[in-house]
Amino acid sequence: MTKKKISVGKIIGIVLLLAIVGSIIFLLYCVSLAFQDNYSDKYALGEKDDTLVESTFKAALFGSEFELSDAQINTAFNEAYCSEKTENENGLEKIHIYFHPNSNTEIYAKLRFSGYDFGFYSKAEIFADDSSNFTVILHDAKLGELSLSDGLLSWALGQIFNGSDLITANGTSLSIKASTDFNIGDCTINLSLKKFEPQDGFVSCQTNSLTDEALRIIGEYCTSNEGRQKLKDIFGFDFDDVKKRIFDLF
Repeated sequence: MTKKKISVGKIIGIVLLLAIVGSIIFLLYCVSLAFQDNYSDKYALGEKDDTLVESTFKAALFGSEFELSDAQINTAFNEAYCSEKTENENGLEKIHIYFHPNSNTEIYAKLRFSGYDFGFYSKAEIFADDSSNFTVILHDAKLGELSLSDGLLSWALGQIFNGSDLITANGTSLSIKASTDFNIGDCTINLSLKKFEPQDGFVSCQTNSLTDEALRIIGEYCTSNEGRQKLKDIFGFDFDDVKKRIFDLF
């Protein structure tokens, strides 16, 4: 009996066909995992507490350390960074952060990407960096039930937050603006975050001192030409005369 020989070309063709079919099946499986949103009860806001600004300003008067609860921060984050997106917009729609020490903080979010809604989960390390921003380093991230590699996570963050004025993506980390300037008359006062240390259910925080900011502005004004003239008009002496008299005492 004569055996039919299968050519090398046919073998290669069959292998390629099986590889293509396998890739398609794997891709469909990954897509199905990504669309499984089992986090809706996790990223729901829950308790609302809009006292973050009040608590921060009270402590900021003298730069004292203070604590912010999960509810205060999540309420503020959702108001500042989240909104319902149109079909063509990418970004955060909802977020809930469960704070824990070290790198064990958990983030659950609802993301809008390429016209579709996805559930998102990640562990994170969150701290205030030297430029008074929040730095959020993500790891063990999932889109739905699909585990994300660092490369895929980096690409997704870049796509989602591209063009955002408040959040900047850099690899697997996010930088979130945490300082603001506000004007009182002609003076500009800066409020910046200096400390942000997550604990179980709350965060230990500290800002710069608004009192020090006010004293800085007063000092700058008093040493300016306008300020010196104003002091001379009111008190009848020049600022340099005051310094000279103080130095003469010693």
